[in-house]
Amino acid sequence: EVLVGTQDGDTIRYLFAPRHRTKRETSAATVPTMVAAINGQSGAEVARYDGSEVLARFQPIDYHDPEFRRWGLVARIDAAEAWLPLSYLQRVVILIQVGLLILGAAAAYLLARRATRSIRDLTETATAVAAGDVGAQVQVHSDDEIGVLAETFNRMTRELRASYDKLEDRVRQRTAELTEEIGLRKQIGESLRESRKVAESANRAKGEFLANMSHEIRTPLNAVIGLTEVVLRTELQSSQREHLRTVIDSAESLLSVINDILDFSKIEAGKLHLEEVPFNLHDVVGDTLKSLAVRADYKTLELACFVDPEMPSTLIGDPLRVRQVITNLVGNAIKFTERGEVVVRVRPV
Repeated sequence: EVLVGTQDGDTIRYLFAPRHRTKRETSAATVPTMVAAINGQSGAEVARYDGSEVLARFQPIDYHDPEFRRWGLVARIDAAEAWLPLSYLQRVVILIQVGLLILGAAAAYLLARRATRSIRDLTETATAVAAGDVGAQVQVHSDDEIGVLAETFNRMTRELRASYDKLEDRVRQRTAELTEEIGLRKQIGESLRESRKVAESANRAKGEFLANMSHEIRTPLNAVIGLTEVVLRTELQSSQREHLRTVIDSAESLLSVINDILDFSKIEAGKLHLEEVPFNLHDVVGDTLKSLAVRADYKTLELACFVDPEMPSTLIGDPLRVRQVITNLVGNAIKFTERGEVVVRVRPV
């Protein structure tokens, strides 16, 4: 039904009387859709219209002349009438679904009865295979999909049986190889332990030999250095003094090498221990540089020493190692310096 109306205060006046009514006017409060159309709104909605639930489409009627009264247009249909085809379609769809469900259940029941026997045989055979009977076979009762499945299952169990036999053969073969390999490794382990014992024994013998040899050589070498220094204090010719200085330099170099060999042998034997005793730093540095002054003088080099005033005079450590370090460093400096001076600076870090 199409209604055209305009608003006069709280009353809506229709151009034509609505269906099932004789009056062409009604209260504006009962027809909010028409009021919205008259006020320039448009749209579609399910609403209460004149006391009934309707599906309405509404829009204003536009005039170019603003002096004309505003009119609205509403096209409506009862909600029950609008939804009637949809309700019928819904019932039809439900009936079809129920029929299909019943038909599907009947077909499934028939197929299940036909396939139950073959599936039961397959299940029992699969259980036997899982229990360890990898060669079990299922009886084929038909040529349909279930029969094809049964035949495929039988082929799988035959291949599984063959693979299982091959695996057992490989396990036996590998077990024999591992047994032989374990015996060989035991023999190699015994040989390695014997070789290690021989090597350790040889290493201990070498360390003892180096230690004994170094002690045996250091004693006469120190005597040579001492006696040579005593002779240098006497009146000698310049060539003799030069030769004796060469003897001292060579002896001290040899003594440094012997000390290094002794330390190396101690390190290998794990017997190198650093002392922790109080010693006078100035005395150790001074005495060490005195023994090196002859080399510096021989090369016409000036050997100087500077000790920081903040350095304490007494320290705790290994004075012998300190002498060795100073001797090596200053000896190399004198060796590779052609002219000028060698300065030793001692300061805290």
